[in-house]
Amino acid sequence: MTTHSAQAAVHAAERHRVAVANTLGWAQEAAERGDYADALEWLRTVEAIGEQLPPGYLTQRRAWRSTLAQNAATRNGRDDDSVVEAGDPSQAC
Repeated sequence: MTTHSAQAAVHAAERHRVAVANTLGWAQEAAERGDYADALEWLRTVEAIGEQLPPGYLTQRRAWRSTLAQNAATRNGRDDDSVVEAGDPSQAC
């Protein structure tokens, strides 16, 4: 391997490392704003390029999935109740 190709490989590896770090950061930012679906997509992006998630992100993923499921369950329950509470004519007896 020539010096030039060795340097190119180092630069490519560094760009890859930075890209993975950025992607994990975007996952964290999405979660901080409450967009857990987006956060999980960012984690899937990291895995799609063949990287393993750092252990802390495995824990985060479980928490984000749980919160997302809880939010969906709460939202679904609230939506059903709000239709009846709002007096939707289709719900009239």
